[in-house]
Amino acid sequence: MGIWKINIERNYCVIAYAMPTHSVHSPIPFKGIPEPPLEVACLHASFFDGLRSGIKTEFMPKVQAVTAMTLDGFLPETDNVLMRWVMNHRKGFARWRERCDARILPHYILDLLCEKDTKGDSFIYLAEVSDAETLDLLRGLFHYNLVEELIIYLFPYSAGKGNSIQAIFPVRQWQLHKAVVLPGGICRLIYRNPCRM
Repeated sequence: MGIWKINIERNYCVIAYAMPTHSVHSPIPFKGIPEPPLEVACLHASFFDGLRSGIKTEFMPKVQAVTAMTLDGFLPETDNVLMRWVMNHRKGFARWRERCDARILPHYILDLLCEKDTKGDSFIYLAEVSDAETLDLLRGLFHYNLVEELIIYLFPYSAGKGNSIQAIFPVRQWQLHKAVVLPGGICRLIYRNPCRM
């Protein structure tokens, strides 16, 4: 007797055993990591196809993700006073919008891919994460290890519920690059991904 086939599909892992007179298939349900959006999968393939095939690519864009988070790891509500400040103030998300070359928006990544080959190696993409839809975009970017720099605006309170950012963080050691205290007790933390540097 031995395993002769393993097939992993969306929510099942099917293991087939070869027996002397017959075979046995045992589907095992499991909850895996949800598949990232198609746009993120295309972004990953476009950035790294040259590396997989052994072709040296000079273009390696920087992907920054900027978000706000409560002390217990949730996205703040968009109508929160501190969240409005971070979204609109020059020391908040606006700081990163001014410094980026293109923003990554849900469902518009393919447009960026069409023009990326015409950009230099210092090109910066920015993903702003402030709601459930953009949180899904961040999940996909993490899944393919595309985020080089993660900027977190940490709010000085706990939400207790909501959309969890911490739940999608990849298991990895990030390096703290810089920390700044801003008005209202907000801390801006800039982390770098050592696997992407």
